[in-house]
Amino acid sequence: MSRGLLLIGYGGLFDAVSAQTPGNWVGRTMEKLALTADDAMSPPEGLLEPYAPQDWDLLAAVGQDGMNFIRLALFSHAKQRGFKFESFIHSSAVIDPTAKIGENCFVAENAVVGPHARVGYNTAIGARSILGVRTVVDTSAWIGAACTLGATSRVGANSVVDAGVIIADGVSVGKQVVLQIARTYDRDVPDRTYHHSLFDRPVRIYA
Repeated sequence: MSRGLLLIGYGGLFDAVSAQTPGNWVGRTMEKLALTADDAMSPPEGLLEPYAPQDWDLLAAVGQDGMNFIRLALFSHAKQRGFKFESFIHSSAVIDPTAKIGENCFVAENAVVGPHARVGYNTAIGARSILGVRTVVDTSAWIGAACTLGATSRVGANSVVDAGVIIADGVSVGKQVVLQIARTYDRDVPDRTYHHSLFDRPVRIYA
């Protein structure tokens, strides 16, 4: 008997995944559990009690809210209870056979993940985005639509790269970075740096 698949989350990413069924999910029992943002950030005890880890795989579909920490909170809650996670790969996405994609990842339509690229767990890759040769996107990151990540570039954990951003070959983007301005970044970006059109220069994020 095949394992069931539980889609859990809220918002646009949850709705988008709910509307699609990849080929490798056909024939599996699938249930959907819509949450509020508060329940995703601090999952109540008993949330997953109806689902036994030996019978169900999960997919936690939450957007970039809270710099991806809400999706990470839901992912961690379920992992601590023994659940395994699926990833969502759109049928039109192109994944090189040498690329590696972690648990609970989302690769949207017409995205390309190039040779020897690596996508860490709990990460989303937007539609029409391109990851070059040996690109690394770390855990719990968000890459928006139509981004280009050059060969050997890197995006750190919990970073948000908004739509249309280009990261040049070999450039390293740190942890908890927000790149909101759609332009080419050809120099390394330090941890906790915020590039936004409201500011005339990068702003550091202090937790």
